[in-house]
Amino acid sequence: MVCCWAVGCSHNSNRCNCKFFRFPTKSNQKQKWIKLLRRTDYPSITSRVCSCHFQDGMKSNFPTLLSHRKKQFLQHHLSPEKKKKQIVKKPVIVNELTSDDNPLPEVEIFQEGPIDLSLRPQEIDTFKPSNMELENYSLKEKNKILQLKINSLSVAFAYENLCQKEELVMFYTGLPSNEIFLALFNLLKNCEIHYYLNWKVNSISKPDQLLITLMKLRHNFPHVDLSVRFGCSVATISNITITWINILHNIYFLVNV
Repeated sequence: MVCCWAVGCSHNSNRCNCKFFRFPTKSNQKQKWIKLLRRTDYPSITSRVCSCHFQDGMKSNFPTLLSHRKKQFLQHHLSPEKKKKQIVKKPVIVNELTSDDNPLPEVEIFQEGPIDLSLRPQEIDTFKPSNMELENYSLKEKNKILQLKINSLSVAFAYENLCQKEELVMFYTGLPSNEIFLALFNLLKNCEIHYYLNWKVNSISKPDQLLITLMKLRHNFPHVDLSVRFGCSVATISNITITWINILHNIYFLVNV
């Protein structure tokens, strides 16, 4: 007796009239059968699959009518009469609902205004890029303004800016005028500078270094505050102030002694 190797199928050669196909000898076709049948074990030489699992009962169509494919499997095994019943749909009865005794309520369709269909899809799409361009332009302008503000903050306490107004020079340095500041700088600029921390300050000009020192002496600004104003590190401010205070002390006090 030959039994079907497909999962869930109880067909055998004693009580079924279907055919029983052996597995193909070609490796690729055999592997496809095994993949479709989804069994955990491997078929033997005597394993067979009944024709009920093949479309039109033909071996060349591969075993696709299986229990795990319920829709195909059940549809294939229906009798011709049952298949016909599934295809035929019941007609929708409308007469009872639309009788004169119970008429359907009338539905009024309101339209607020005419719909403009003159715009083509290409014309509608062109609106989006233009809006994006305007938004990009606005963002660029804001970015420029912010950049200018940042630049103005970074150079706000440079000597070149403060020297334009005498009152600013006097307020930050304590000196009566810009001329006095320049006279003091000309007196000190040729001095040999030995920085306190043993490294030179090249990122800040000599006039700004003198300005930082005078601001420290005049207002005693914290080193963190001065580092933010002049865009440098706290260590640089310490190196500048200690060095230039020593220079001022040597010139104005030691020379007189």
